[in-house]
Parts: sequence; structure tokens; C-alpha cells
Amino acid sequence: RDTKVAADGSVYMLADVTNKTSGQEIKGDQDVALLKYDAAGKLIFTRTLGASEEASGLGLALACDLRFAASDARMGITPGKLGLVYPLGDTKRLVQAVGPSHAKDLLYTGRLLEAAEALSMGLVNRVAAPDRVEAAVLDHAAQITAASQYSARATKRMINRVLAGQVVDSAETVAEFLDAIEGEDFMEGRNAFRDKRKPTFTFG
Repeated sequence: RDTKVAADGSVYMLADVTNKTSGQEIKGDQDVALLKYDAAGKLIFTRTLGASEEASGLGLALACDLRFAASDARMGITPGKLGLVYPLGDTKRLVQAVGPSHAKDLLYTGRLLEAAEALSMGLVNRVAAPDRVEAAVLDHAAQITAASQYSARATKRMINRVLAGQVVDSAETVAEFLDAIEGEDFMEGRNAFRDKRKPTFTFG
């Protein structure tokens, strides 16, 4: 599903990946939504649910910024069991999430992971009890939306540049840093710090 979790539309929970969801079923419209939100610099969450079977659709989950799993979830990436090859983009995101050694392990074997192991290798960001997963997502989203969305989106762009191989500042990155110093969110954050109050950021 495509669930907005912030009033200003800055953070989205894109998809529930369950043990009854196939990768094909969650491609299409939700892929289009993910690309739209990602291009806008919006942060995207996904939840992985399910107690006893493979949670498919991890390619979509890996394209999200943050991934939450139920403590009883099991998940795997199984093209090796089917004689298929994982797409380059999905493989890149898997390597970025868990590193090349874990990526090889998961792709070579196609084995299923318990949520705790997925957390330890970075495949998911948080694990919560099955009846607390949505609350955990909403709580984390609230923490993010309480902070500056100007900063969050700029940080996402910076991280994407690093992942794309950029290692030195460009005119664009320098300008982004300097623009922030003159921005309304920084003024509000500085004033709130000085006044010892919580900031009220206006960027949306």
C-alpha cells in the first residue's frame, strides 16, 4: 500500500511486504510511486511482515530508505533457487545495504533469514513485535518529521551522491551547504536552540 505518515507528505510508508506478497504483485504501481517519492527526495519506509514463509519483494524493500520487520518475519532473496539472476539495480542496493560478503551469501544460497539476523547484517533497520511494527514505523516517522525536512531531503541527496561514487565536493554540494546556512529552517533551528525550545520547521 501507499500510506502517507506525515501531514506534510514528507515521509511515506510505501509497501507492506508479507509472506503472501510476490515480487511481481508489488511491482508496477508501487514502483512508480517509489520512483516519484524518491525523485522528490521524500523518505520511504517499508514493513516486512509474516511468520513462517519467505517474505518476497525485498527488491522493492531495498529501494526504500528504512526497513522495519516483525520479529517473527522470515525473508529471503531466492533467484538462485529458481535459476534466475538478480537484476543489477537490486543487486547494487543489496550490496549497499549488507556489504558484498553478506550479499553473496544471500544470493548464492537463497536461504531464508530470521528477523534478528536480517537486523544484524543491515538488511532491515528495526525489528519489533508483530503487533507493534506499525507503531514502531509511525514513531520513527514522527521523529524524522519533527526534525528539519529541508535537512532530511538534502541529506538523502548527499548520501545518494556518495553511493553514486562522488568523493569530492562539487559546485552543487557546496551551494547546497551554503544555501542551508541562509535557509529558514536553519534560522528556526538556531533560534530554538538559543531559546531552549523545540523548533517548528516550516519546510514541507
